[in-house]
Amino acid sequence: MSRSIRHFVVTAVLFSMLGSAADAATITVNSSGDSIANDGSCSLREAITAANGNLPSGAAAGECAAGAAVGQDQIFFAISGAGPHTLQPAGALPDIVSSLVINGYTQPGASANTLSGITQGFDAQILIRIDGSQSGALTKPGLNIVGPNGSSSVIRGLEIFAYNSPACCADSGIAVSGQAQNVVIAGNILRNSGSRGVMALGSGGGHQNLRIGGPLAADRNLIYAQTNGEGISLSDCQNCVIENNWIGLSRVGSQAIASGNLVGIHCSNSAGLQIRDNWIAGNLSAGVVLTSVQTQTIVRDNLIGGSFANGRGIYLYSNGMLGPNDNLIKKNIVTGNNQFGIGIISFSAGAPVLRNSLRGNRVYANGGVEIDLGGTSGDVNGITPNDVGDVDTGPNGIQNFPVLGPVQVTGSSISIPYAIDSADVLYALEFSFSSLCDASGNGPAGQMQSDPVELSGMQAIGTATFQLPAVAANGFVTATATGPDGTSEFSACRAYVFVDNLLTNGFE
Repeated sequence: MSRSIRHFVVTAVLFSMLGSAADAATITVNSSGDSIANDGSCSLREAITAANGNLPSGAAAGECAAGAAVGQDQIFFAISGAGPHTLQPAGALPDIVSSLVINGYTQPGASANTLSGITQGFDAQILIRIDGSQSGALTKPGLNIVGPNGSSSVIRGLEIFAYNSPACCADSGIAVSGQAQNVVIAGNILRNSGSRGVMALGSGGGHQNLRIGGPLAADRNLIYAQTNGEGISLSDCQNCVIENNWIGLSRVGSQAIASGNLVGIHCSNSAGLQIRDNWIAGNLSAGVVLTSVQTQTIVRDNLIGGSFANGRGIYLYSNGMLGPNDNLIKKNIVTGNNQFGIGIISFSAGAPVLRNSLRGNRVYANGGVEIDLGGTSGDVNGITPNDVGDVDTGPNGIQNFPVLGPVQVTGSSISIPYAIDSADVLYALEFSFSSLCDASGNGPAGQMQSDPVELSGMQAIGTATFQLPAVAANGFVTATATGPDGTSEFSACRAYVFVDNLLTNGFE
């Protein structure tokens, strides 16, 4: 499906979640206070209570209207004054236990982000702020969406921050619990809470189809500065999507600055998850972590690092006896991170971490090894030498990487002999070109000017012949092999020089 068609379909789904205006009630918050009283004003606390219970907050003019028994209620804002307006709940706000839209962009003067490029910026004007700095007494997060009745709720156009209670889940900006379905969290700023910007914690089937962000510029969330935990933490969230967010980045004006979480995205036990089109940078420990039984994940088209380093890029590791298997890491740019670019680790020989496929990524110029398959006793261990017959075990079976021979060219066609000392099966090979070789001797270190060249159905020993991509006149080529157990580390580099349609390998 093309990106434009996908955007149309997803946008149609999001609008369908807003429900029928004819069936829903519109409840207008007109006060930044936190009272529950028949005082002629409608606070956010009263508005959520009115939506949940389908009762008005009082009889006086200006009180919250009653929620509707049928349809999806909407909470709008019309607080007097220019804003921003800061709401400071003195205690936990009510759980959201009915299908509800809370839309901060309805506040006069507020506007959603219009900058669509992944690094282009964030120019939203968010005028409704929920400040949890009184959270010492709180036992719940900023907003808590509880399923199944809270399913299909939408949170948009809010800045939620400073939820730092030591109580579990009360240290999160937004939490999704109780098997909630089809929740949308888009166009918000979630920052400076104790452990999580967004947390979805499920059990017994968990959540379905949670969407954090979305394809439109207006859907972008900024999620940053959870320095003790994760920007986004998902567990037991099936077929969920994290799309088009800045994670670990704040802004000055519309421009990005680093303001990292401890971990950008941390996911476990969430089959069918998609993480796509995000900028994930500035996070202190890692950009993306997949652990425990994390399977059938697609991580694609993200910028991980770039101008602002994560501690690590993408990190897959086992948790006890359970490991992430059958995941696809595709067409990401992973660069400039302080340690490895992509690390796949097992902390126990009994916890397989297998069939994780790395395809079409630009992984270069990270501080550690570009792709590191660790051992079975803990963290990364640098380049793992090929073993005879590829009988060793570990993450991705410690798939042997290709050994490259002298590079040759005929016209615009490049030929690279290779050998993979592994099972006699068909492999997918990828060749990456860069201006510099990694300090380890394996993998790109300089700028990659093109995506890797992907060749499928390749024998274990042969010659790869393909059209020379648009690359610099000289540099290095390196390769990976993807077999039945997953993708290898990078091969040793081969230098090349391209002059007047002649290419030499630099070793003759």
